[in-house]
Amino acid sequence: MGIQNVFRKGFVAKKIIMKLKDSTIEELGVILKEEFSISLKSKELKDFAYFLVSFYGTLLKFETPPTPSIDDFSTKGENKNGK
Repeated sequence: MGIQNVFRKGFVAKKIIMKLKDSTIEELGVILKEEFSISLKSKELKDFAYFLVSFYGTLLKFETPPTPSIDDFSTKGENKNGK
């Protein structure tokens, strides 16, 4: 799904999590242009920048369960809880 499709489908971040500096948004525009040959209008670029912040903010909310350590298991194959 291209960036333009993201906007058409209504996935633009509606809630502003934090204020981005104009220079940061402009830098994103340069990266998109140089690395991906994508040019966005000012409003689209700003919306996309906030979409990225929102997207990664959502990803950070997910927690992964801790991986059991070898120390969690006894030599008899039972864990510390006796199971």
